[in-house]
Amino acid sequence: MENLDKNWITEGRIDFEYKKYLLLAYLQKVHHYFLNHRLYPYLSDLIVHHKNLIEIKNHKDNIKNNFPQRFSHIDFEKISLIYEKIIEDDNTMQEIDQIAQFAIEQIQQEWKVGKEIYDTIEHHMSISPVGISPIRNDYGYLLIALPKEDTYIYSYQVSIYENAHESYRAIKTEFVDAYQRTISNTFEAMKTQLIRKYKTIANPATFLVQVNKDYPLNEAVLPIAKRRLIQMIEAA
Repeated sequence: MENLDKNWITEGRIDFEYKKYLLLAYLQKVHHYFLNHRLYPYLSDLIVHHKNLIEIKNHKDNIKNNFPQRFSHIDFEKISLIYEKIIEDDNTMQEIDQIAQFAIEQIQQEWKVGKEIYDTIEHHMSISPVGISPIRNDYGYLLIALPKEDTYIYSYQVSIYENAHESYRAIKTEFVDAYQRTISNTFEAMKTQLIRKYKTIANPATFLVQVNKDYPLNEAVLPIAKRRLIQMIEAA
């Protein structure tokens, strides 16, 4: 199977063995990609699935805890009212609860595998500014240098999003070009070429990500590099 639908636990047949088969088939594929250092989009998908499962369990518990109650008897001695829940889990709710609990544990295990690989790749990665940094660094260029390959050039734009609970930065990148690094064509020279070719910014913020081991560009290096860039911008 290619992907696990976000509503996989509640759509179709609600059966523990069937849902277990769907989940394990999906996680087997994810594990294969992780072992080949292809982390994305699967690492992000696991986080979303885990969050959805927690929300399902919490929502179920909230319904049960907040459901109207009735008196079961009055204890005059303690002058207290003993309540009895009207609602009880039916077979479907019990099945969903069992599926959700199993899925949470399995996804956490696979997420841990992906996170360890993420940390290993990040360990082999460095990020630094190229040339003089301007005052504004929420847009500019990102250079990614892989071993024995061209240097890949991306433009980037950082935006701030806010909601009632939090604000966060998101980054959008777009491939621009690929330059070959030589003795004369240094990273500083590449920045100069970009300024001459794309004259919209006089001194664009430019960052270099160097990776000293071969990892997939789109499925690992670029997503991790984008997160490192946001962290560096936030710290500036």
